[in-house]
Amino acid sequence: MAPAVPANIPFTYEIYVAMPSDGRRRELIDGDFEENPAPSTRHQTVSRRLQYELMTAIELPGHGQVFNAPVDVILSDTNVLQPDLCIIGKDQERLISERGIEGPPDIVVEILSPSTSTLDRRVKHALYARFGVEEYWVVEPTSGRIDVDRLENNQYALLVDQSGPARARSAPLARRQMAHARDLQRCGPRERRAVRGVRTRSRHALGRSSSARGVRTAWHVAVQGGNCLGERSQMKTSPQ
Repeated sequence: MAPAVPANIPFTYEIYVAMPSDGRRRELIDGDFEENPAPSTRHQTVSRRLQYELMTAIELPGHGQVFNAPVDVILSDTNVLQPDLCIIGKDQERLISERGIEGPPDIVVEILSPSTSTLDRRVKHALYARFGVEEYWVVEPTSGRIDVDRLENNQYALLVDQSGPARARSAPLARRQMAHARDLQRCGPRERRAVRGVRTRSRHALGRSSSARGVRTAWHVAVQGGNCLGERSQMKTSPQ
């Protein structure tokens, strides 16, 4: 049983982790609990296939790690969120602990549901900006719209408002790609061949022909009419 808290006293991470597991998605925002039912199958299909594209573009070439819900993003003792997807760049991997992500990810992705639309577009939009999440992606799986907001002067500016494949560069991921390229240049020929071999084997294992050059906002990945689109591939997200 969760410990009792007097009225007007904010809930904290300690109370959050003591709450019983009842199948509902529970987040702690400014000391108050937000609860929502489990997401729909459409939501989860879009999330899974978008994660696949991001894993191919980010994790396989070694730019960072991609996490899917439920994982706790611990921004403060009274703000603990579970975004649908979040991206941690390689130089920020110190944020990853056993209990969750302890600080702002480089990129957070939220996929809208009818029960979370206002929360994602308003409340979380302000919260992620306040805590310094560099980019915030909001995906609308029904209409196919994807909004990408980039943090500028402590508030978000709309970078992409797109109903088709997005082409604006993602700043945090472009930096990781360039850093990775510099690391390869410092390697000897044998090490570079080994890295290329790992990438080739990984792509073949995944049944993909595209490389990690897709490090662009949504990387030509958008959700359109229930389909998760890549620049070179199209995968239906609606269950058959």
